[in-house]
Amino acid sequence: MASWIMHDDVADVQKKLRNHQVNDGQLRTAGEASQRSTKEDWAEWMRHFSIELLKESPSPALRTCARLAQLQPFVGRELFAVGHS
Repeated sequence: MASWIMHDDVADVQKKLRNHQVNDGQLRTAGEASQRSTKEDWAEWMRHFSIELLKESPSPALRTCARLAQLQPFVGRELFAVGHS
């Protein structure tokens, strides 16, 4: 019976991942860069922006990487770079 419950949980998560609605407003807010001037400001902006892009991605695979990118900033940078090639 436990495997049946786990299957239901996995199916529920998969359904949520498929039905994700991209929040354009969240992306616009994250992309705001008018108050950036130093190298450190831009590095922090890039870190935050790449995480938000992952969170709002229409791709379930990329959205699952958002938490990892928060913990390991290089992940967000690498995925951001791949997305532009």
